[in-house]
Amino acid sequence: MKRALLCIIIGILGMGMPLAGQDETGCDSEFTGHDRAKAKNRPPSTGAGYDVMGAPTPLTLDELFKLTCELNDQLDDVVSRTADTIPGAETVKVTVRAYLLAVRWEKDDNDLHVQIGPEPKWTTGQLVVEIPAGQDFCGPRTAVYNAVADDIENNGGNSIRKGHIMRDKIPVEVTGFLFFDASHGATADGCDKNGGRGIKGTFTDSPVRGLWEIHPVIDVKLVE
Repeated sequence: MKRALLCIIIGILGMGMPLAGQDETGCDSEFTGHDRAKAKNRPPSTGAGYDVMGAPTPLTLDELFKLTCELNDQLDDVVSRTADTIPGAETVKVTVRAYLLAVRWEKDDNDLHVQIGPEPKWTTGQLVVEIPAGQDFCGPRTAVYNAVADDIENNGGNSIRKGHIMRDKIPVEVTGFLFFDASHGATADGCDKNGGRGIKGTFTDSPVRGLWEIHPVIDVKLVE
C-alpha cells in the first residue's frame, strides 16, 4: 500500500501538477526564483510614484519598443542579476495593447511567461510580459489562465505548464512595470537581441524582440 501511494505521489510530481496549497492559477503559489527578485515582484502599489505611459490610450508594441530602446541608453554597461529596481529606466508604468499569443507556467519561479504580439498570428516582434505568483497578481493571472483554458477546451493544444500557443489569438490590454531581464544578456543587446528567451512555436529562433519586459504585470484586460 505504501509503495503504491509513493508511486502515485511521484507520478503527480512528474506531471508538474500543482502541489498541495497551490491552486490552478498560482494565486496561492510563491516566487521560487532568484535573479532580480525584488524588482520582479514589485506590488502594484509601488507604481504610485512612477511615470505613466499608455494611459488613457494604450501604447502599441512599436511605441513600447521605441520607449524601451530610449531607456536602454540609461542603463549601465552591466546590470547585476541581484540589482534592485533601476530608477528612471524601470520606474515606468505602461499599458500596451496587443494580442495574446502564448503562455507558459515557468517551473523555476512560478511566473506566468506570456508572449504578446502586434498581430493575431504567430509573428516576430513579440514582447515577453510576466505575471508573478501570489495574491498581489491574482487578477491578471486568473484572466490569462482562464483565456488559455478556454482556448484549450475549444481548440486543443499543450497545457499551460508545457507551453500553450493560442489558436484564438485574442486582443488584450496589459498594464505593468518595465523591467530589463539582465539574466539573458548585456545591456548593449537590450533593443534587439532576445537572449534565447521565449516559446519558438513554428520558428527556428525565438520571435521575441529585445531583453525588456513588462514585469510584473499588474492588470490584464481582455478586449472585446
